[in-house]
Amino acid sequence: MLYIYQYPDWTKFRYKQKVTTSLGRVRMAQGYLTGIASLALDKCDAEECSRRDLVASFEAESAELSKKAFDTFMGASRNFQKEISEENLLEWHAACVKGGGHFRTSESAEPGVEPERIAKEISLFLKFFNAAEMDYVLKAAIAHFWFLTICPFEKGNKAIAGLLSDIQLSRSENSHNRFYSLFSELLKNPADYAEKLLKVQQGDGEITEWLLWFIEKLNAAIECATNHFSPQFSEAAMSLSIEGIALSDRKMRLLKILRQDNGFLQNSSVEISSSEWAKLSGISHDSALRDLTDLVEKGILKKTKAKGRSTRYRLVGISSQDEKKEFIYK
Repeated sequence: MLYIYQYPDWTKFRYKQKVTTSLGRVRMAQGYLTGIASLALDKCDAEECSRRDLVASFEAESAELSKKAFDTFMGASRNFQKEISEENLLEWHAACVKGGGHFRTSESAEPGVEPERIAKEISLFLKFFNAAEMDYVLKAAIAHFWFLTICPFEKGNKAIAGLLSDIQLSRSENSHNRFYSLFSELLKNPADYAEKLLKVQQGDGEITEWLLWFIEKLNAAIECATNHFSPQFSEAAMSLSIEGIALSDRKMRLLKILRQDNGFLQNSSVEISSSEWAKLSGISHDSALRDLTDLVEKGILKKTKAKGRSTRYRLVGISSQDEKKEFIYK
């Protein structure tokens, strides 16, 4: 049985049209998260995601993430627009592996090219990596596979492959701030990761299965982040919707209640009646009704279809659901 790198022109990878379709879907999800993250999140959130990814990549190498490695990898991520050189790869390896900073000189325990081919193969890889003729997300997937298949180092290859993918994702978003943890998702099932990689490495250059799996994991990481940050997105969205509208502290408190457990994506709603608001805020029913009516007139709240004392109020832009959440005063 031959490995992919034992074929002539092995890096002329082939993939099917369905990869493009899958890529389009993940790019939409990526763009959505990037857009709303710019309104609701900050660099601390991004740094935590990056730290989580780095820890996962070093755990894959059975290594501890040192401060030197963290600073080196984060610096490389921040400078994502710079071309990557062989010197960079060796520098990263020295930071993550004690005594590192050089290519292996013996056969690898994992699939990988012969030691005497490494320098030439890395040169070809870097030419591809630094070129700009391909979608960056697709390039992140191919670069990850390509680098691991060369397997230039004794140890540390997975951590560096993760960083290379991260750099391409930064280029795809034109920002080093990452609000999702791709490598954590890739390694959620380490055996699956190893199996997918090996199966395609044992092929003849058709890498559709690897690309679809990688993109699927990227989509899962983005979806997980979107759900995780949804309360912050909801808060930011509401703040923007009432920007420039003068509201009393009492009405702001009411809006805070209505945002409770109201995820930006889940489209669930908290509803409240005038009598419930009167009891909760310690005001008369007439005053509670005036609060609610004023917020309706300002376009912040809307009434449900029920009439009279059964009328309830919810935030504009939130649809009622069969299993809606209601605020019940106790």
